[in-house]
Amino acid sequence: MNKKISTTLAFSVIIILAIFLAGISFYLWKGIKTENSPLVNIPKKNKIVACTEEAKVCPDGSAVGRTALNCEFAPCPEIVGIANKILITSLKSNDVVSSPLSILGRSFGGWFFEADFPIEIYDGNDKKIGSKYCSFSPKTENETWMTEEFVDFKCELQFEKPKTDSGYIIFKKDNPSDRRELDEEFKLPVKFSRTIESVSPFTWRAYANEKIGFKLGFPETWKGYVATENDQPSDQSVSFSFNNEHQPFSIMTIRVVSENNWDNMPNKSALTKITQDNGKVYFCDGCCGQKGDTGGGQFDKFQRDRCDEAEKILQTFELIVNK
Repeated sequence: MNKKISTTLAFSVIIILAIFLAGISFYLWKGIKTENSPLVNIPKKNKIVACTEEAKVCPDGSAVGRTALNCEFAPCPEIVGIANKILITSLKSNDVVSSPLSILGRSFGGWFFEADFPIEIYDGNDKKIGSKYCSFSPKTENETWMTEEFVDFKCELQFEKPKTDSGYIIFKKDNPSDRRELDEEFKLPVKFSRTIESVSPFTWRAYANEKIGFKLGFPETWKGYVATENDQPSDQSVSFSFNNEHQPFSIMTIRVVSENNWDNMPNKSALTKITQDNGKVYFCDGCCGQKGDTGGGQFDKFQRDRCDEAEKILQTFELIVNK
């Protein structure tokens, strides 16, 4: 009886051990298969996406490409101006400015009239302290301002000392028509420099004409010039000339006409518009050194040197009306 029990017990133990070993073997085998199985959900690394070479043209004329990871376009530069109409490239909002101020930008042809447009600068009390015309600045001889595309412009703005710390510049579309609904402008806030103004090399003698309403500064090299004034209603002008030993010659003539007369004046391409104020247009007629005029090759060195200085003298132009 005892022998039978012992045999049964031994057999049972063997079966249990066999089952236990089979379970361990199955567990180990499953683990190995799982480790090598291609069906296991292994986390994938981020894929590198190849963006297209497309570009987006920004309102300022520049272009931006796509960026990873989502191939979205890079942001366009912040514009200073009016998109698709006028852009100021040399100034930003609330920049510190001083006189004379050089301004560069781009605009579509419709902002110009006769290749220029007016700008004005005001102090914080809304007092106009200066004005000027910005002019089309061609990159090539064949480039024209009469286009719907963007073209470059530049201007040199002189202004009197402001009485406030800040002010603004207004860039006006030149609208020769009587339709005021076509007027447009861009207003740019600026801050004025506190730096003491440097003495201009063109201030040894300031010419002033109270009747016509402007003044100019001249360099030492212009000592001896002659200002011939004409105050006729039909011809308000001042001609600046020299008696240079062998022949008298005129460097420039500044004229003042009404806006209506200016609009109807022919051959304005040969004239240099200086500024516009209170219904009057101030311009330079026969300005030596302007519009490619260099005396027709007949000037001697003294005359040519004075021609080279004429443009800088015009930059000192300042209105003295309504002061």
